[in-house]
Parts: sequence; C-alpha cells; structure tokens
Amino acid sequence: MNVQEGSSPTWKRVQVADDAFDFWYPSWDSWSFRRTLAYWISVLYMEGSMLFIFGAAFSIAGTSNQTALVTIPYFVGGIAFLFGAIAGTLELKDVCQVSGVWLFKPSKMKEMSRSVSWHGIIATALYLFGAAAFHLNTLLGFFTVSRAVEWFPATVGSLCFVVGGVLEVLRNDCFTKFENSAGQWVSISNAVGGLLFLIAATTGINSGLSHQVMLWAVDFPYLIGSIAYLIGSIISVW
Repeated sequence: MNVQEGSSPTWKRVQVADDAFDFWYPSWDSWSFRRTLAYWISVLYMEGSMLFIFGAAFSIAGTSNQTALVTIPYFVGGIAFLFGAIAGTLELKDVCQVSGVWLFKPSKMKEMSRSVSWHGIIATALYLFGAAAFHLNTLLGFFTVSRAVEWFPATVGSLCFVVGGVLEVLRNDCFTKFENSAGQWVSISNAVGGLLFLIAATTGINSGLSHQVMLWAVDFPYLIGSIAYLIGSIISVW
C-alpha cells in the first residue's frame, strides 16, 4: 500500500524531527531563506504583533504602570510594523528592478503589472503608509494631546490596513476559489487584523467614552487583531 506524505503518524514524527534538526543545523536552502527580505518581513510583523498583544493584554488587565507595560510595547511594536512595511516595499522594488521597471513610477505601471499584480503594488504602498500613520499614533501616546489628534493617525493607518488586506484577499481568490493555501490564510488574517484595528481606532477617537467601552471596543479588538496578524506572520514563516 502506498502511503501519502502526512497520512502516517510515523512520517509526521520523522518530519518534526527533521524540522528540529534543520533549525539547529540548517541546510543551505533554509539558511539562505532566513536571510531574505521575505523572511524578515514576516519576523518583523510577528514581533510587532506580539508586542501589541502584550500591550493590549496589560491594558485590558489594568496596570499602574501604563507607560512601561502599554505605551512602550505599542510604540516598539509600531516600529517593528513600520520596518516590516519598509522591507515589503524594498522586496517589491527588487522584483520590479529585476523585471527592468521602477517602483511606483506612473509611466512604468503597465510594465510593473506584468511582474507584480496591481493588487500587490497598491497593497504594499497602503501597508507602508498605514504603518507610518499608526506609528505616529503610538508616538503621540507619550504626549498629552486631544483624542482626535492622537487617534486620527490610527484611524487612517487602520483604514489602509483594511484596504490592503482586502486587496490581498481578492488577489488570492479567497472568495471565488478557496484552496486552503498558506497565501490565502495570510491574506484573510491580514484583512481580519486590519478590520479589528479599524474598529478600535474609530472607537478610540471618540471622547467621553466609559472605561468599559474603551476596554471592549478598543483594547479587545487590538488584542484579537494582533493575534490575527501574528497567525498570518507565523504562517508566512512556516
């Protein structure tokens, strides 16, 4: 009887052992992958997501040291997201240069679309702009400013994340031809994470909200949205 890969418990144990060995004694392929932009984009988003989970969890639990346990994790997580978005832009730039075209140059957009879909081009630009706007929001957390000033960048950044995630979902045919692929699940995770961040930001911009409303309509969506981004990052690395 022919045994397909993954159908035998013995095969699974061997595969886990091989993965563990490859981690400590990497092959050339795994060693080189860990030095690619694609790998570090996922790692940076993963680190940003974990820091946002950390900050949101302490904000929900309540802490007397808001700056150290909430504001700083959000701020550093915002830096990780921003660097991840910059790395994504550099990766797209490399692809376009290899194809002989230049990134975001209007006269070259038609040529770019032959090597990279327009969904990917626009989503990359939106993620970069959104991450920059969101990082501004985390920076303003250190200062005493109005809620509108503090949360407007987060609202704009989250909207960029949502649109970028939806473009990824459309690009990977998640609605029309779902194949349970890693790329489709990453797209869905990004879209869900962006939507939850947008819910939190559009709620947070309103003044006069009670503590309970802030807890469940701002901190909780940030927590779940960050978990969604973390899942997408882990899938990308795997």
